[in-house]
Amino acid sequence: MQHLLLDLYECNSQKLADAGYLHRFLSEVPHLIHMQQVGPVHLDHITDVSDPRDAGHSGLVMSASSHVSLHAWPPYRMINIDVFSCEPFDAAAVVAFASAAFEAADNEDQIIVRATRSPRSGSPDAPASTGHQRRPSQPLDRCLYNGCHNHTGSVTIPYCEEHRAAHRQPPPLQHLAS
Repeated sequence: MQHLLLDLYECNSQKLADAGYLHRFLSEVPHLIHMQQVGPVHLDHITDVSDPRDAGHSGLVMSASSHVSLHAWPPYRMINIDVFSCEPFDAAAVVAFASAAFEAADNEDQIIVRATRSPRSGSPDAPASTGHQRRPSQPLDRCLYNGCHNHTGSVTIPYCEEHRAAHRQPPPLQHLAS
């Protein structure tokens, strides 16, 4: 699974403000990277903001194995684009396409490989990805004291009773009976 995070700067503000243009962009990206679009493009103009410069468009399009989303701010001449897919895709093609489409002078991009231990890769019977050790799940209410395996009784209590005093932790709050 692959997740592209793309931030474009010093873009053409007229294109960032054009709902029709943003809609077409969201429709074209799935086709560019050979993804099957499964629903309509959703695009909203966000105006209920405390600072008028934060108004802009947010949009999303779903495909069979992914999504493409964007957040465009014309006053800042900036757009943020996310492309997530369960299938590999050409992230460089998306960066080039988006940079050209919005006439960006600068960009930042990150590619995150996600779900590296997922049993889903190319085929239904594919083994989990190698290279990462599987870590057994641990209860979330374990004491944070090094080497301690006691339960604290709640995920909001960091230390067990034995180690709470050593870390100057107040006793947990008791729920008040009605």
